[in-house]
Amino acid sequence: MTFSIGFHEMGHLLACKVFTKNEVWHIKIGIGKEIVKTKRITLCAIPFSGYFRYEEKRAVSTFEEGSMLVGGPLGTALLLLLLALILRNVASAWSVSLAKYLIYFNGSMLITSVVPMRYSAVFNPIRYSDGWQFWQLVRKNNN
Repeated sequence: MTFSIGFHEMGHLLACKVFTKNEVWHIKIGIGKEIVKTKRITLCAIPFSGYFRYEEKRAVSTFEEGSMLVGGPLGTALLLLLLALILRNVASAWSVSLAKYLIYFNGSMLITSVVPMRYSAVFNPIRYSDGWQFWQLVRKNNN
């Protein structure tokens, strides 16, 4: 799960670097006690969620912000495609099972990040999906 969440967050990071050239960013993967913390990455004990944050050194255009929001789901979709290609070319039973599990997990992760929704605040303050944030961005620009 940590790898999948990290891949998703790296999609946000890649879009940020391509469209804003921003060098000040941080990725957090998981919730609970921090296990590893560096200047740019934090890994926590329970790999349940993640987020990408960047420091705005200038005003970010709607296109740039939208691109960063879409980057995460695109990263997850790319990982799904890679897993499907791996599944097509594996032979052993355990690797087929693992690939299928990862495809199901990443598929559900893609859906929950694209569908506009609010997540439960059980462990963290209320968080919004990428789809929700993108929808709010579009609504703000249409008003």
